[in-house]
Amino acid sequence: MKTNKLFPNGFESWIETHYEVVQFINSQEEGFVALGTKIERIKEERGLKALYTLAEEWTDAFETEYVGKKWESGEFFDTIDNFLTTKNTEN
Repeated sequence: MKTNKLFPNGFESWIETHYEVVQFINSQEEGFVALGTKIERIKEERGLKALYTLAEEWTDAFETEYVGKKWESGEFFDTIDNFLTTKNTEN
């Protein structure tokens, strides 16, 4: 069991990022838009629960990479989409 989770940009930022990550995973997972992606492989090999862990890992990675970032209008959504697309196509 994890305790004392760190939120480098605060909890509100973390939960907003987590929401976007989950939305992305769900959109990819529903139709397996891109076969052979990390999301598809994880679900096939380890099941749905492993996607929960993946969502948390990607949220933490994004929040850490962009610690202290002040987002301009729309910039957050473009950046997180690019980040997640890249993560999903990594081996």
